[in-house]
Parts: sequence; C-alpha cells; structure tokens
Amino acid sequence: MEPLYHLANESVSDFDRICSVLGYESLSAKEFLDILQSCGFLKDAQNFENLFDRLVSMCREAEAVAKENGSLIASEALVYDRLDSNALRNLYKYHPSYTSCKDQIETARALTGFLKELFEISTIEQLEDDFSTDGLSLSRHGTRQFVKRLSLCSKNSSRDNTERSTSSSTPDIVPVMDSDSSSSEYDSEEDTMLDESVHKLIAQSQHLEADGLDLETLAATLLRYNKGTATDCVDHKTLFSGKLAERIFDPLHTTPNEFVSALDAAVLGHDALHHHVLDSFSVGSFGCGFKGNVSRLADFMQAYRHFTSTFCTHLEATIEMVGEADPTGKHRKTLEENVEEEQGIYGEEDIAMIELLGLDADRLRNVPHQELYVRCYEGLRRISGSNTSFTEEQCGFIAEPLVNAFAAACDPSLGATAATAIASMYLGSELIVSKMYGKLSNYVTAIAKEDNEESPLITEDDLAFFLLHIDMDVDHADKMRAIVVDLASDEATRLRITAAVHAILEARKIVWDRFLETVVPPTGHGGEDSAKLYNKQSKNWVRNGATCLSDFTGRPIVFEACAPWVIGAHVLDVGCGEGYGARRLVAMGAKSVLGLDISGEMIERAKANPQKSDKETYEACDAEKVVETLFKDKPASLGLVPGRMLQQGCFDLATAIFLFNYTSIGKMKNICEQVYTTLKPGGHFVFSVPHPFMLHAHGSSSSSKTKANGENEPSTFSFSSGEASSGAYFSLRDRRFAGVIRTLDGKNLNVKMFFKAISDYTETLKAVGFDIQDMKECRVLQEHVGEHPEFFESVKDSPLHIVFDVVKPATVNSGKIPKALKWSALEKANADKILVANLPAPVFAELREFTASTYSEGITHETFAPTARDAEKLQTVAAFARELRDKLSKGSGAVRVTGLDLGALGGKTDQDTEGMAKLAYFVLSSLIGRVDGGSRGKLFDVRDKGLDTSQDNVLFSVSSKAATHHTDGASADKAHDAVGLMCLVPSFRGGTLHLSSATNALEVLKQRLPKFLLHELLRPLPRDVLESGGGTGVHSTDHLLQLSRNPQLLAHRIRHNAYPVFEQDEGASRLRFRYMRQWIESGHQKAGLGSDLPPLLETALDALDDALREETIASLDLQPGEIIYCNNASLAHARDAFVDGDSAKRRHMVRVWIKLGASDN
Repeated sequence: MEPLYHLANESVSDFDRICSVLGYESLSAKEFLDILQSCGFLKDAQNFENLFDRLVSMCREAEAVAKENGSLIASEALVYDRLDSNALRNLYKYHPSYTSCKDQIETARALTGFLKELFEISTIEQLEDDFSTDGLSLSRHGTRQFVKRLSLCSKNSSRDNTERSTSSSTPDIVPVMDSDSSSSEYDSEEDTMLDESVHKLIAQSQHLEADGLDLETLAATLLRYNKGTATDCVDHKTLFSGKLAERIFDPLHTTPNEFVSALDAAVLGHDALHHHVLDSFSVGSFGCGFKGNVSRLADFMQAYRHFTSTFCTHLEATIEMVGEADPTGKHRKTLEENVEEEQGIYGEEDIAMIELLGLDADRLRNVPHQELYVRCYEGLRRISGSNTSFTEEQCGFIAEPLVNAFAAACDPSLGATAATAIASMYLGSELIVSKMYGKLSNYVTAIAKEDNEESPLITEDDLAFFLLHIDMDVDHADKMRAIVVDLASDEATRLRITAAVHAILEARKIVWDRFLETVVPPTGHGGEDSAKLYNKQSKNWVRNGATCLSDFTGRPIVFEACAPWVIGAHVLDVGCGEGYGARRLVAMGAKSVLGLDISGEMIERAKANPQKSDKETYEACDAEKVVETLFKDKPASLGLVPGRMLQQGCFDLATAIFLFNYTSIGKMKNICEQVYTTLKPGGHFVFSVPHPFMLHAHGSSSSSKTKANGENEPSTFSFSSGEASSGAYFSLRDRRFAGVIRTLDGKNLNVKMFFKAISDYTETLKAVGFDIQDMKECRVLQEHVGEHPEFFESVKDSPLHIVFDVVKPATVNSGKIPKALKWSALEKANADKILVANLPAPVFAELREFTASTYSEGITHETFAPTARDAEKLQTVAAFARELRDKLSKGSGAVRVTGLDLGALGGKTDQDTEGMAKLAYFVLSSLIGRVDGGSRGKLFDVRDKGLDTSQDNVLFSVSSKAATHHTDGASADKAHDAVGLMCLVPSFRGGTLHLSSATNALEVLKQRLPKFLLHELLRPLPRDVLESGGGTGVHSTDHLLQLSRNPQLLAHRIRHNAYPVFEQDEGASRLRFRYMRQWIESGHQKAGLGSDLPPLLETALDALDDALREETIASLDLQPGEIIYCNNASLAHARDAFVDGDSAKRRHMVRVWIKLGASDN
C-alpha cells in the first residue's frame, strides 16, 4: 500500500500529539474549536460548527473510498461525529479534494486522456464517413467533428448547473461521448465560429508542417503550450547542457566581453576537448608502441584533412561577411593577416617565434599550412612504416559532422551571418586547436625531443604543423575574439553564436567517436545497429521468469536497489526491452512505468505481453531523445504536459538495465542528462552495466568452450575481444565488442558492449549532477549454483556487473526559490522611509534622453530590443536599477520609485506622453531584471473595463473591485519574481494599495496553527486557469479560447494546475509565496471538487488572510509617474475598490512582471 506522503504524515502525527497532550482520543466540534482559539485563532462558533460537520462528512466520504479500495483503517470516532487521526489519515489519502491534484502525472494523464478520447472518436467518425484517414490525424472534416463535439459539450455543460459529486475523482466525460451531441443545436453564427476554429487549427498544423491535425498539435493549441517548430528561437537551455546562465544573453545585464568570456569557459570545458581518444594520444596508449601510436596519429590526420582543407574557404567567406558588417575595415584587415599566415607569409615577429620554436624558418616561408599539414601526415605515415590508410569514403564519414557544422556557421547561403562565422572560427577552431593539437602531438613530440640519435625517428621539423598551430593560434584567437566581442551586441545574435559554436563542439565530439569506430572496427556483431540487433531477436528475449545470466545476477540487484523507492512511484524505464523489468517494477508497487526502447519490435513485444498491466506504457524512443520525445514530440500521447513537468522533473524513479553497454561514453552522458532532467528532485536513477573485468575474464576469439570430451559447448557468457591486449584498459574505452548470452533453455542471445572504465561512470554522473548513493558489484551467489550448477560454472568467480544507485539532489531546485525576506518591527515602523527611492537628477536625465531618442525612432516598449550600445548609454540608470534589484531580492522586497516626471519626458500629445512613459518604465524594469512578458504583452494596462470578477476568466486588474491580499500569476508553470505598477492616472477615489509580508505571516502561522492546518498551505492546491484574463469564458468571441475553456476540459486543466501557497527550502531561508484566494475557490468549483472549500483549507486560508492583514507593512496611493516594485515571492499586495472620475481621469496603471533570477539572490 502506498505510504502517506511526509507532510500529511507529519500532520497526522501532530494531531495525535495534540490529542495526547489534552487527554483526548478524538475531538468534538467544541474541543476542536477550543484548540484553535487557544492558538489565537478566532472563528464564529456557529459557523465553525457547520464547518466541522462538513469536515466529518468529508472524512466519511474518504472512508467509503478506502473501503472500496479494500484498504480501510476505520475511524470509530466518526460514528460519534468526532474526529481522530484515522479519520484524518483517510481524508488525506482517499478524499478527491486531497488526492486529485497531488500527483501531477496522474492529472496530466487525465487531462490528455480527455482530449485523446475525443480525438479517437473523431478519427473513427471520419473513417465511417468515408473520409481518408490514417487514424493518426484529423482531416478538415474530422477536425470539424471534433470542434463541434467539444463545443456542444461546452454548451451542454454550461446549461447544467448540477453540482458535481465530490466523490468522483475525475470529471464525468459522458456528455462528450454522447453520439447524438454532434448533430444539431447550431445556429448560423455558431457555425461561422466553428468554421473559424477549424481553420485556425488546420493552419496551426500547416505551420508545424503536419499532414492534418494530429493529437499533439491539438493538445498544444487547446492547452496553450508551445509544441515547438523548426523556426523557433534558440532555447539557451538546450545548449552546453543548459549550464549557461540566461542573463549572459541579455545585453543590458552582461557586456559583450562577459558574454564571450562565459562562452570561452563553456568551450574549454566541453567534452570535445577532453575526449578519451585525445587522452590516449597524449600519453601514447592509442596504438602498440611508438610506431603504433604514430600510425594512429597519421590515420587521424588523413581523415581530419577533409575538414582542414575547407578551412581557408570558410575563412574567406567569414572575411567577406565581417567586412560587410564592419564599415571601418579594421576587422577585415585582421582576418586577412590570418589568411597570409595560412599561406606561409610571415612577419618579423612570426619569424622570431618560429626560430624560437627551433624550426627552420627558411623551410617554412611561403609554404601554405595545408602543405605543412600534408608534410606532417606523410612524415608520420613514413615513420610508422604502415602502408594502410583510410579510403576517401571513410575519411568523409569521419569528418562529415564537422564539415557540415562549419558550413552551417560560415556559409551565408545556409543562413550564416558574420557573427556566427567569426564566432565559429574563434571558439570552434582557433581557441581550441592549440590545445587539441597539443594533446595529439604530446607523445610524439616528447619522443622527438629525447631522441638523440644521429638519424632520429622523428624530428621537430616533421612536427612543424603542430608546433606552429600550438603557439601561433593563440595570437589568432586573441584577434578573432575581439571581433566576436564587437559583434555580440544583442540577444538574438548571442543566441545564434552560441547555437553555432555548440553545434561545432558536438560535431567535434562525434568526429572522435567516428574515428575510433573506423580505426578500431568492432568485433563480430558489435558494430550492428542496436535497434536492428534487437528487432531480429526480439522473440527470443521475451520471458516472464529468469532465463539468462543477468536475470539471476544483475536484475535482482537492480530491483533490490529500487525497492525503497518504487512503491507508489512513477517510473521511467529507459531501454526497457520487452518489458521484463517494467513488469517486475509494477509487481513491486510502482504506480506507473513508462518504458522506452530504441527497438520497435521489442516495444511491440512489451505491449503484447499477456501479463502487461494498465500501469505500463511503452514507446519506441532513442534514449538520447527522451526529453524531446516525452515533452515535444509525443507528450499528449504519453500522458504528459510540458511546463513544470519538464522544468522540475516528474518521475520518482528511473532505471536503465544494461543500456549503457550499447552507447558510447559521450552518448551515455547525454542520456544521463536526459534522465536527470525528467527526475523529480530526490528521484533515484538505478542502472546496471557490465563489469569492465568481464572482457578480459570472458573475452576470446570464440564464443564457446571445450568440454572434457573435446566437443565445443557454448559458454554461459562470452565476449569476442578480437585483438584487444590483455593488459589494456583505458585505451579500450568505447571500443565495441560482440557478446553472446546463453539462456537456460538453450537460446543464444547476441549482445554488445562499448567498453568503459569505472571512472567513466563516476565522472559522468558527477558531471551531470547526480550523487552516487551506492555501487555494487554483482556475482554468482550460493543459491544460483545450487539451482543450476553447470550454467553458472564458468562465471562463478567473476565480477559480472555493476549496479549504480544515484540520486538527483533533493535541494536541486532550492536555488530557484527566492530568498525569504522578513520585516522587523523597526522596519515596519519606518516603512515610508525604507520604501521610497527617488530618481536622482542624473538618472532621470539619462533615462529621459534615452527615451526621447528611442521613441523618436518609432520604437515603443513592445518593439524595443536592447543592444550593447543601449547599455553603454544607460550606465547611470543601470547603476540605479541594480540598487532597486538588490532591495527587491535581498532587502525590503519593495521599493516606491518617485521622481519620474511624466510631463518632462517631452511628449507632444497625451498619446506620446503615455508611450514615452511606458518606454521609460520598460527600460528601467529591464535594467532591474528581465521583463517576463507573455500572452498579455510586455506591459499590461490595469484599468476598469466594467467586467464582473465573479465571471469566468476575469482578472481583478480589469475591474474596479477590491482585491484581497495576493500575488500575481495563477499558473503552476510560471512564477513571477517581481511585479511592478506604474501610475499614469490615479483613481478619483479609493484604489489604495496595501503591501504585506508573507514571510512574516508564515512565521505567525507556524506559531499559531497546528501542523494539520498549516499542512493545507503546503500541499498542492488547484488554481483556476486564466487565459488573457479579459473575461467571457465560453461566451468568448475567440472560439479557440472557448474550446480551451470547455468546462470538462477546464476541470482537468485546473486539477493539473496545482501548487502550494508556501514553498520553502529545508532551511527555511528561501520562500516562494503564491496566493490568490479567489483562484483557489473558483478552481475547486470548476474542477468539480465541491462548491465550498474543504473545511480545513477554508480554516487555514482564513488564518492566512488574518495574518496577512496583521503583517501589513505599508498602504500607498500612487501618484502619476510613481512606480511600486514588489517582490512577488515574499510580499503580498491588496487593493481597495475604487471609483473613477470622468473619462479623462479614469484610473490607469501599468503592470510589469520581472524575472530577477532566484539563484542569484
């Protein structure tokens, strides 16, 4: 049985403790109220008695659910209308108000399942109507049927005011399934809207280059997340393992030099420069002896020439593009000097350096570097004594990724720009080749220096190409770097530069892998594609019990490591094969298992297994594309929703049973990064790999052993080690070896292994961010020999496998939670002084001048795209903005900016004054942090539109109603760090803004409330989903919006949109407060969880509202030009109702959301 989650368990324990202290076994309504009143909580006795009756009723409903599940721990107290810990435990564990939003994977599956069922019905309908269909997409006719069905469902649901039963864990979808619902009930206006919706959906499919409307596009459109397209802007999180901070791309916060420095560090730390092939070359362990290593180096130079021969072409193209981008011509001159050196034309300083290196300058003058390259290659080939060489096809195969990556970065016909070209030349070549060539030639250069023979094997002149590039490329790199700094002026350019350089570094990594694959071919079937290998033998892998060696010696250790974490867990099984492991994990108590495997045939076997349960889902997927498959290509199909499920991770446990023996070291790291991303903080990753010792212990040129009578008998396990030296270890890394496993029933299963050292696993895990919890060597045990002595005879004394249990640190997201800001009594008493920050005259002058100049060019806040040049003009304003940022993130958490004289901005008309004020406000806000624009624009006009906030999808900011204490934002996927409000026109009367410390309020509640009430503010709570916030819901003229807010679909969306009021780190030094009571109340109602809040939640929210009022720190009436910035994670704000004056004096505020970057706090 799934255990109670820890916060609920603490609440039950605290309830027991309180009862024990007071001498009660259970509590009556009066005793319950007495406890709260003793804590300083005030509640009307009569109202509370009604609330307590509802609580008892909910506990009885929970017991009924528990009884149906066969896991009831009955509460005797409920018989007497009293409350005890068993009643509370059942409430937390079984009542839909507590369970329906707790599990984000389950809410995502319910949400996508609702759409999937409608989609499948529509595909069937279009088939019945003789419309062409593949069952995977909707034609225009099928789309129309889908839209019509969902629209009628909306109409039927809006007419039906019957309250949903709270005993139902998911909204009823019977009306959607009613076949008659697709018939009539449409007037001409509605029919026009329907056609409009169909047109928009089909257009979205065409935008994504899809053939018809597929489920994924439909889900992305209706659930309003970005599915992604080929033309999307570059996402910095996908580059360099997401380790580049977002701020380095923002020219208002990072200078071009700081940006390039960050890229320098990322490039120099990239795996392409630390590949094990380079390490082997550097110490001379790649080949057998000196000549063997020289031969391997010659092989590489032969293949690499396919890239170096294109270098001058790319450099010339770069010169042309840079020359066009630089009217001064200085950059062109710098690059042309580089071309001269490539042609062997040297200046006096270069000649001096050449001579200093001990090289004969006369032999190098006017000799193009390509010729030097050929000299070096031919000399190495001669010295090695080897006549074998790669074919042209092999050389092309090895160099192809790098050739293509440089072409994409430097060829204007492929979309290259001056910035991508020069950045690729610098960061992808000049910065790193000196280090790369240094490693490649280290061993042979050391031999050349120590060789004192009259006729040495190799001379420094033979290595002139290497020596020149190791020293001279440093100077080239410095000059090119200056050009990159000059061109990296705006965010879009910086992103393109980073993407181009990242592609080149990844290509270099692939080049090393391909070189190794070509120079040391795999043994036997070790080179066969893994998908094909398993597709061919998928039938032989199917089993429901242990049959092969690792079923006895490896997988049980994996399951043992999973045991503490698997009960109630959502598991990701990467490399699941035919589902053997997934089925076992379900039997151990997993709530669900998503199995992924590159072999389509193995996936089909898993799906077809008669023992498969509905808790198992299988999908064909390359392990390197887990995130792409789960959250971009097929999220709806797999029951996932992009957003926080990807941002924070959603799986509790991941496994990879004998997966990494099929991947290179580099690919293993990529897969580990994918798994890390999908795991929740604190989630475990358990995987098994062959022990490195196995190659030498069970490696041979044959896969059989000789019996006593001289006959051959297949070994239980063996590898074909080929020509691998028995003493080799590190030099074997990533070499591929074929293996054969014999099963108990006599089958032979072909497997393969990319050899890895133990340090490859530990270093990879460390680099990705995992903490290693345990690592076990697996071997044959006593019980194995007792059952099948002959089967285990040949392996009984060998270390066979290693099982790793690693964990994603539980605190990994703590840095994303802002610092908790607490107000002292002294600070509260002096809030008026603390909050005010007057714009100094130089700051206002600089801001005014910049705004006037920018606005005169026709640029508004919506079109303003800052550059490094803008940052140079705003240095005084930026210094002031940094002070504001510090106050918001580390100090008071709020600041009232005064001194922005709207009349002095220079606007000739009211419209110009408003436009310039917004631009100045946007610029200042952008210098504080990163403006967090979304569907409502970069800035949002806050003024009364006469809308009723009790209606669906209406924000308080477009009404004149009072708004109680709250924070901005209702989406679980996006939390705003700070909110700003600028006053253009104050209200005629009312509208006072109140600020309160949520940090202080939480401290009050911790002292005041028992844990079982405080728990309500720490558990995920459903929040209403808001679109544009303009109101109208199902009455919207935007028919797609109407579809998105279909009541049944909306109920699922709300259940998935759940998060706590308070989120803290373990030390309580960080806090994110997210609260708007109305969205919690309307969320419960629209999600079908009852018209009233659960009694404990209602009580806790009442206490929270009281505490926020008590902890008010300031009440403000903003005047024109004044701005209030507020930390949206530690402070709450409220607004009084207001009354507007005449049309010229209607209250007009402008809101902005700002990302401060919690990890920087």
